[in-house]
Amino acid sequence: MERDEFLVIRMRDCFTAGYTLPQYCIDNKIRKPLFVSEKKFLSFMWEIHIQFLCDKRMLAQFSILDAPAGKAKFSTHNIFPFLLYQNFSEVRLDDFDAIILLTGKPLPNPVKGNVINFGSLMKYFNCKTYAEIPTLSFLQRHPG
Repeated sequence: MERDEFLVIRMRDCFTAGYTLPQYCIDNKIRKPLFVSEKKFLSFMWEIHIQFLCDKRMLAQFSILDAPAGKAKFSTHNIFPFLLYQNFSEVRLDDFDAIILLTGKPLPNPVKGNVINFGSLMKYFNCKTYAEIPTLSFLQRHPG
């Protein structure tokens, strides 16, 4: 199993435990996130798309490194709109305050600004999901 696939599994575990990418963006004052990945992780990006649609506090945009612009739908009903994505080379990066990489694959060109790599994101998620949130919960239930 590739490292990226392992990180996707670990991140899904954090989602199941209750910490999501919309909350991560709120916690880190990211208002306009761009999620970048590879086509092989399109179903994972769909899950993130749904998180943002259900959360409703902000919108996210998506980009693929290795595919042309397109749309995807993994829902069986018309409850959720398509996930629209662009090829990374076509994205206007100035429109975003953070680029969040959901792949270990490098970006084609150096990018200025707030770029969050998959490994760093996963470390943050692990700390928040398995240490900070449970500790805070325990302290709230047992003050003193």
